[in-house]
Amino acid sequence: MNENTIAGYRTIRSMGEGPRSQTILVRAEGRGADDGVAGLRLIKCFEPEVAAERILNEIECATRAAGDHVQSIDDLAAAPDGRPVIIFDWQSAGTLRRLMRDRTSLRVGETITILAPLITALNQLHSEGIALGAVSVDTVHFNSEGSPFFAEWGHASVTEIRPTPTALHAENAFREDRLQFALVACGVLSAITAEREKEGQITELVAWLSDTEQVGSHEWELQCERRLFALGAPEPVLLTAEPDDRAAQSFPGRLDGSPAEAPLGKGASTEWGAVLALPAGVQRALEGFLRQGRNRLRIVVTAARAWCAPVRKRTWFIAALGIAALALAAAIILVSEQNASSEPTVGVAGETLDDEAMSSGSAGVTGEAQLGDGSAAELETDDSGASQSGLDEDPVIALAALLAARDDCLRDLSIECLAAVSRSDSPAFAADSAAIEAVLAGAELSTDSAFDAATATVTQRLGDSVLFQFETPDGKSEPASLLLVKGEAGWRVRSYVLPH
Repeated sequence: MNENTIAGYRTIRSMGEGPRSQTILVRAEGRGADDGVAGLRLIKCFEPEVAAERILNEIECATRAAGDHVQSIDDLAAAPDGRPVIIFDWQSAGTLRRLMRDRTSLRVGETITILAPLITALNQLHSEGIALGAVSVDTVHFNSEGSPFFAEWGHASVTEIRPTPTALHAENAFREDRLQFALVACGVLSAITAEREKEGQITELVAWLSDTEQVGSHEWELQCERRLFALGAPEPVLLTAEPDDRAAQSFPGRLDGSPAEAPLGKGASTEWGAVLALPAGVQRALEGFLRQGRNRLRIVVTAARAWCAPVRKRTWFIAALGIAALALAAAIILVSEQNASSEPTVGVAGETLDDEAMSSGSAGVTGEAQLGDGSAAELETDDSGASQSGLDEDPVIALAALLAARDDCLRDLSIECLAAVSRSDSPAFAADSAAIEAVLAGAELSTDSAFDAATATVTQRLGDSVLFQFETPDGKSEPASLLLVKGEAGWRVRSYVLPH
């Protein structure tokens, strides 16, 4: 091996170089350029660090593979260092990636010609126990006649000789090959420019290929071929784009065969490309991006239709009515809560005063008191005339009566008595009830729990809510406070904070 020859073949140029090998285009000795591609070969030389086992595995896979749609080995030779080199037939007229780049769109028949033989070849390889390990637009090549074939053995592996049908669909290596092929097939199908009646079938096929659960089916290859040929008949693959011919064919003709309109010039663009004056390469890339977006939208729409198909229309109608009713109820509740928060109700006013005046207080003993049965009679308004003790009118007088009734309740350890001092759902009632229950359990009543109405002063009044503050006893830094709220039954204790 020297710079000009490898294993008796004259080198032409390097075709590719990777971390493990280098591929070189060569011509057999004794053949000239007049022989065309007949004398061309492709030699794969491996790097010294590549294990011999890996090389032999690749040779075995390529040797066992047979068919017109896989790259076959022409010969084996040895490099000067004794390492084997693989000699392949040269028949590549470009890769699938190059075809997708050069062609802005594909016909349905061309797509069938590309994908159908590859499905069969992949199935035959798997039947021989060979997994390619790499299926992509770069590993699919075309010969001069436009026939596709797999041309990469660097990642191939042999699992077992003629695996069983169960192993064919359960083996991870075979499943990965099918997943990669499905991805390639979706990309090819997305490049189709078809009539409107064919678009639905193409979208359904793409959705079926995208379903990973179908890959494990025992009839995946058969179903794939059936769905593919349902689109139409195969057509020869046009490997090079011919925009002038296609542009001329797109214009309607007169009866004498001449075009009804003169075609645009060779360098002119059409439709929106002419308006935007985009370069040809940019226009092709943008068209491809828009086409892919449209196909993805078709897939989503098709999947949504398939998901909704089993449900009857009446069920959807009832569900829509239920959702509308829930939305209306939520809106009414939200509006009601907003109106309630904006009105100066007794509860809101009481809580506002409690937050402003008692924010520095502890969360300890707070509560309301309710008057007993005997005291309640004193607080009720006489229907015949003036209210007793002015309880319904003057909060200061009402405070004295309420505190007196509360003291009686605490002295008698009667929770029922508290019902007329404070409402049963108020913090004051809860605190006083807890204090009485603690005394009944053996504890002592705190002296700080008693309030002296004579030392109370009004610190704030808002509507029917009055906040009182009491003199600070000795040894306390914060005075006691009490919130009085007027309701339908008159003044009641809402909450309080003991001195601390």
